[in-house]
Amino acid sequence: MNIQQRPYDGDFQLDRWNVDAHGNQLLANGYTVRLEPKVMEVLLCLAMHAGEVVEKDQLMREVWRDTFVTHDSLKRCVSILRRVLSDKPNCPRIIETIPKRGYRLCAPIMYPSLGKSQGNNQRRIALVLLPQSATASRIVSEQLNAGETNN
Repeated sequence: MNIQQRPYDGDFQLDRWNVDAHGNQLLANGYTVRLEPKVMEVLLCLAMHAGEVVEKDQLMREVWRDTFVTHDSLKRCVSILRRVLSDKPNCPRIIETIPKRGYRLCAPIMYPSLGKSQGNNQRRIALVLLPQSATASRIVSEQLNAGETNN
C-alpha cells in the first residue's frame, strides 16, 4: 500500500490518537510516536476495513505485496501497534484478534473536519520497542494516560 493507495487523505482519530498517515506517526496529549512504514500500513489496512475481520492473508497481500514474509512479520506489526496504543490482546479496545483468521479494528474511527489546523506544539519522543521489553512502552503509556505535557 503506497501513499497513493492509502484509504485516507489526511488524518483521522483512533481512540485518543490522531493518526498522521502521511507522516507515519501517532499524536496524543502532546506526544508524537513515529511508526515504521509497514506498521502504519497494517493500521491503515485495518482502518480501511474498520469493524470487519481482515484475514491475515489479506493483510499480508496488501501490506507486503510482492515480498515474501511470514505471518511473524504481521504479528510483530500488530504487537507494536498494541504497545503504542496501550491495547491488550486479552482485553482489546482497539485491535481484536480473531483466532485462526485475522484481526479487527474494533475502536471507532473519527475524521476531523476539513481545515482543522495541526499545531506544532507536539512533544516528540523516540520509542524503541525491543523484544521482551515493555519498560519503554509502559512509561510512554503511563505518561499518555496521565496526560503529561511537560517538556
